[in-house]
Amino acid sequence: MLKNFLRVLAFLGVAAAALAQPTAADFAGLADQVRDLNDQTGKLALRVEGLERDNTNLRTQNAALTRRLDDASRATVTSAQLAA
Repeated sequence: MLKNFLRVLAFLGVAAAALAQPTAADFAGLADQVRDLNDQTGKLALRVEGLERDNTNLRTQNAALTRRLDDASRATVTSAQLAA
C-alpha cells in the first residue's frame, strides 16, 4: 500500500514537472540548440555534397579503367591464338 502511494506521488511529481510553464531560460537554451543543429545540418550538407562529387569522380575513373582493361584484354594474344 505504501509502495503504491509512493508510486502515485512520484507519478504526480513527474506530471507536474511536465506541465510546468517553460521559462525564458528554457527558450534561450532551446534557441541555442536549434542554432547548433542548423550549423551541424549545414556542415553535413556540405560534406554530403563533397562526398557525392568524390563518388562521381571515382565512378568516372572506374569506368575509364574498366574500358582500358577491356581494351588491353582484347589486345593480348594468347599462345593458343598464335598456334592456330
